[in-house]
Amino acid sequence: MRSLDWTIDDDAVVEFVDTSSFEGMEVYRRSLSFLLVLACKRALNQDIFIRHSLSDGYYCELPSGFPSEEDVARVRRLMEQMVDMDLPFRRKLVPIDQAKRVFERQGNADKARLLQWAAIDPVEVYCCADAHGFFYAPLAPSTGYLRVFDLVPYGGGMVLLFPTVAYPDGLPPFQPPKKLAEVFREYTEWLDILNVSTMDNLHKLVAEGKAGDLILTSEALHSQRLSHIAKDIASRSRVRLVCMAGPSGSGKTTASLRLRIQLQALGKRAVTLALDDYFLER
Repeated sequence: MRSLDWTIDDDAVVEFVDTSSFEGMEVYRRSLSFLLVLACKRALNQDIFIRHSLSDGYYCELPSGFPSEEDVARVRRLMEQMVDMDLPFRRKLVPIDQAKRVFERQGNADKARLLQWAAIDPVEVYCCADAHGFFYAPLAPSTGYLRVFDLVPYGGGMVLLFPTVAYPDGLPPFQPPKKLAEVFREYTEWLDILNVSTMDNLHKLVAEGKAGDLILTSEALHSQRLSHIAKDIASRSRVRLVCMAGPSGSGKTTASLRLRIQLQALGKRAVTLALDDYFLER
């Protein structure tokens, strides 16, 4: 995929994408995320951490902790104003050393360090107003395209809500899955414990030869969680069946076997059944 300002210097078949396609919606989300970063910096003088997807949006946190409802409202109003201003997202191709200096000057030392691991030189940098961002894929032409969004306080942060491919002109109701949100919160805590909450930290740890320690620590945390689940199950005398669900390749079989071992250690006779063993080809 190329941005609209890309020069076509050979015969080609060109297909345009919009928010009715998954590719176009990714461009919309990426662009709106950049707009949120700009608005937080201007309205609150803070960076923002875009943590993970939640419902039809991204859950975000501020380094200062819990944002007030007024903080969220201020950021939302500024985003709306910047959309009305129709500020362009300008793409520039710059040497990687220059890009590092740009990000260091605007206080993004972690982003500057991340470029150390980039295997490309020069790199594409996007500019909007007086801020710069580094992306691996195109953005929208300008902020004027980003009219459908919302920003709502949730948990210890805020959620940036997007339209969907099914409803590109409006926002679906915000219905956050509470159990999934709790899993994501725990996952974020794990990343902080392992000191790999950013890609820069992860690259640095691997380069220092500490990937093995990271894997072992992660496995220990996972075992602790399975032990906690097993104790919870064992404490419920009427529980006879435990179901595990997840997409293909997510580790259901491995997790069920490990949970069986934990239950056996608590004196329970556990048997694993994989539904794949009973699957019939249509």
